[in-house]
Amino acid sequence: MSQRNAKNDEKQSPSPQSPPIKGGEAYSVPSPLAGEGKGEGGFSGERQGNGKKEIALELEERLAGQLLAKSQAMVSDAFQLSVQSQAMIVIAQQRAASLITIFITLIIAIMAAVSFMFGRSVAKPIGKLHEGTEIIGAGNLNYRVGTPAKDEIGQLSRAFDRMTESLRQQAVVLEESENKFRDMAEKSIVGVYLIQDGVFRYANPMLAEIFGYSVEELIDKKGPKDLVLPEDWPIVEENLRKRISGEIESINYDFRGITKDKETIYVEVYGSKTAYRGRPAVIGTLLDITEQKMAKGALQASEEKFRNIVERSYDVIVTTDTTGRI
Repeated sequence: MSQRNAKNDEKQSPSPQSPPIKGGEAYSVPSPLAGEGKGEGGFSGERQGNGKKEIALELEERLAGQLLAKSQAMVSDAFQLSVQSQAMIVIAQQRAASLITIFITLIIAIMAAVSFMFGRSVAKPIGKLHEGTEIIGAGNLNYRVGTPAKDEIGQLSRAFDRMTESLRQQAVVLEESENKFRDMAEKSIVGVYLIQDGVFRYANPMLAEIFGYSVEELIDKKGPKDLVLPEDWPIVEENLRKRISGEIESINYDFRGITKDKETIYVEVYGSKTAYRGRPAVIGTLLDITEQKMAKGALQASEEKFRNIVERSYDVIVTTDTTGRI
């Protein structure tokens, strides 16, 4: 580029024969020889055209250099701006991460506080309700949970108290009925029994007396098989099975029993199916008919003896009433 500028300087330097340059443009000076021929005029026009092209080229090169310098400056500024932007993005990401961490920590703290408050407001009533169920389950129907809360736990506790009160009233009625039954059974002149799972669940004093046992020796310790003569047990067992299974509701029959002292007695029973503590059982009465059986046997023996005497006698025997009628 410098060589080119030097050539341009040589071309633009004024000579005695070249016209002066004003404002970057060549202009012709009148010459006495101007009108003498066309050759010199043509040469002067060609030099003026070459000068304009060189000036245009020089301006173009200067503008190109300035544009290149400005482009490089813009690229440099853009690069620096990019670096600054990346740095700002990193800082923004770090700040966002810090804010997210703080936000998550706050959420965890709030949740922990809510859980703690919820635990205190719910766990305590539930614990009291659980305690109440254990106390009531142990048989204390007078216990009340009494949670004053107005939420679902409070409603549940009050419903539980109402249920407990209903059970208590039913228990009172049941206890009164049992007391009446027990009072009648204890004073009864016949034996009263309740059999479940092959064992006496209840026996009144008269039943125990008939077989020579105490009440304590029978209840939950002995069953009907222990009081029945082995020869009659199959009949008694079958009748018990029929009542337990529901084939028959009640039955009346007699069999031979055996006392604690191994004596044989005759008894008559009337029993029916019932439920005891939610499970099938047999309840009934028992009467000692040994004396009647013995009297009937004696009467039958006497009749047989009398019949034999009459049949073997050679005399005429006539039976009359108090009026003498035959």
